[in-house]
Amino acid sequence: MKIAFVSYQFDGSGLMYHLARQGHSVYVWAEKYDCLRGVDGVQIYKKSQIKLETYIEKVRDEVDLIVFDGENYGFYQDYYRKVGLPVIGSSRFGEVIEEKRELQNKLAQKLGVRKPKFHIVEDIGEVINYIKRNRKRYILKQSGNLPKTFNYKAKLEDSEDLILHLLSLKRRFGDRYSGRFIIEEVVEGVEVATSAFWTPYGWLRTIDDEVLIEVNFEHKGLLDGDRGVTTGEMGTVAWFDQGENRIFREMLVPLEPFLQRFNNWGNVDANCIVTPEGDLYLLEWTIRFGYPITDLYCELVPDMARFLMAIYKGNVVEVNLYPIIGVVLVLAFPIFPYELVRNITDSYLYEYLIIPEDVSFYPGLVNYDKKRSLWYLSDNYGYAGTIAVKGRDLKSLIKRVVSKVESIVPSHRGFYRTDIGKRVLEALELDYVKDVVFPSKGTARHSIAMSDDLGLKELE
Repeated sequence: MKIAFVSYQFDGSGLMYHLARQGHSVYVWAEKYDCLRGVDGVQIYKKSQIKLETYIEKVRDEVDLIVFDGENYGFYQDYYRKVGLPVIGSSRFGEVIEEKRELQNKLAQKLGVRKPKFHIVEDIGEVINYIKRNRKRYILKQSGNLPKTFNYKAKLEDSEDLILHLLSLKRRFGDRYSGRFIIEEVVEGVEVATSAFWTPYGWLRTIDDEVLIEVNFEHKGLLDGDRGVTTGEMGTVAWFDQGENRIFREMLVPLEPFLQRFNNWGNVDANCIVTPEGDLYLLEWTIRFGYPITDLYCELVPDMARFLMAIYKGNVVEVNLYPIIGVVLVLAFPIFPYELVRNITDSYLYEYLIIPEDVSFYPGLVNYDKKRSLWYLSDNYGYAGTIAVKGRDLKSLIKRVVSKVESIVPSHRGFYRTDIGKRVLEALELDYVKDVVFPSKGTARHSIAMSDDLGLKELE
């Protein structure tokens, strides 16, 4: 196949590399970073060299599929689908409700989806004043394009530590940020997510005509034990299953009319908290391909090109189902994950990586030196890539993925977690967690009911 990617910052670099290794021709237009140079089968176009519209016109008649691998281009996806191009990824709808958390919260309320109590604030001073007036334990989340490193979950019951974090942000960045803040009341429980894949014909199904779901546990803290600053993701445990679990029924099914109306063909994820009492709360919807989970799909899906095409055509798919589990682990180097740091010269740019042949490495912001047959860091952000493993015994996978990372030279100079999956082992012993992640038998099929008035005019 010939597959074209549109990418803001090479989120799908591991997927691109995997497809090229499987013999497919991969074309990539990217705006922010410059990586995957030197990889056979991957042709790179940069925003500075060619406009996105020109790139699409150049490849549209020769490619089988166009994949938008992340955010920022929802308008283009809507337009190119409308004119008949084979596009998967997200949509303007998916992009807007991720970028504007307050709108996502409003949508959840309209659909009757339970969320933690939240409050929308316009600036740091207002956040501080609100906390002082309403002393509870809160988590701060960005809305807009603020870095994830701004997020903070209070440890103290009165959120005094969150106030100090906000004062620090104010002193460090002043007014150098845009976007609102969301503060949510902390709900204690286990964080777990479920994804499914929306096609032009409804949810993607398995060969048994069951809905294909994917269950995942994210690990966002930089260091072991979820210590350190919040990152995009440091590692994930996930598996595919068939049927409808409780998260799917309560958190994803309500989105059907919107996915249908806005032609959103791609991954739809609901990240939740389940409490010991069995209450399920939505934390966020992510309506696009996520990373590094997509790198793990490459391990769990026999043929990723067919999998991607199935999303576009609504075909049934064959994947490795539970009890086969996968673990993916991020390897990064300084200055990761601090995107807003300026004038850094002591980064690990051009650091070479020696990767053993038995390691399933999915490249991040790296290029390939053909002369030395080695990867090297091609951007000072420091995201080297991910390592993925799969098997039936999670306990052994936790040890194996760490040993794979440690076999890479010089991984000891970088960041990676050694505990990815340990809290998942504990969670899967809890009945209230098993109740929401594993499909129940005899679940009903769902029709795609269209409403004349979906409300939320802001989404149009």
